[in-house]
Amino acid sequence: MLSFFMCAGCENKKAASEFSTMSVKIAGRGKRCFCKECAKTKPYSTANVESVHKQAKHGFRFGCELECVPYSEGDKLAMTSSKYHLIPTRDSSLPLGGIEFKTGIIQNVSGMKSMLRSFENHVDFTDEKCGQHINFSNMYMSVYEYGVIGFFADDLFGELCDYMRLHLDEVEKVCGRKPTEYCELEHRYIGHNVWLNLAHCNGEEDIDECRLEWRLAKVSSPNQYTWLIFMCREMLDCIRTNFLAYLGTEKDEHKTKLTARKLKEIFQKYADGEANCQKEKFNSRER
Repeated sequence: MLSFFMCAGCENKKAASEFSTMSVKIAGRGKRCFCKECAKTKPYSTANVESVHKQAKHGFRFGCELECVPYSEGDKLAMTSSKYHLIPTRDSSLPLGGIEFKTGIIQNVSGMKSMLRSFENHVDFTDEKCGQHINFSNMYMSVYEYGVIGFFADDLFGELCDYMRLHLDEVEKVCGRKPTEYCELEHRYIGHNVWLNLAHCNGEEDIDECRLEWRLAKVSSPNQYTWLIFMCREMLDCIRTNFLAYLGTEKDEHKTKLTARKLKEIFQKYADGEANCQKEKFNSRER
């Protein structure tokens, strides 16, 4: 008689012959096993389109590319548990044993900090070749609005870029790292070696592909990285409220300069630790 088991990754019942030989202890779930398909490391181009959590009313959503080195094969498998909604992918730029775990489309920031604490039990984020980029968007924005952000990229982010280049200690505090060859602080906004990649703001026809990518990002602590996500959300809200809302009006030029200044001020607030006063306000909206 065939034996069937439940895979801890895809949560499908499969024959025993379809499972890897290793069983893994998963916090809160005991020892579980994974099918061979879920245990595979996928190609770099593999996307994770799963929606995670109920969409919060503000419309902000994000996904993370978590480059890291698992402590063991068992730890790598534990990260692919359905508990976390991650897909393991290959990336040739990573150190030996490195994996890029792609999160689903996270629609609510609640619980992110505790999830990162769980990840730290299984993987090492510290290698300098590993970054943890944040892709973010808002469900209420249009393809046209993303295109406008891409077109006016340096008008919006140039002042912030100049400030960050002069205050690298603040950059490290907020972003978890200083600029590297993979995330240079330059007035360029397309590519895999820039601090802010807006390639998916230009020329996309599918709204689900539109997003901003904050590449100057690293997990130095769960608290720091969670606040970096909040900062990305606050900056996008600022652009929507102060810039996109006035497109085509006589206030257009003034609002562009105002938005650029406000983006710099938002960064300064997080660098100064003053954003801590926003914690209750943000969490109360994560519904």
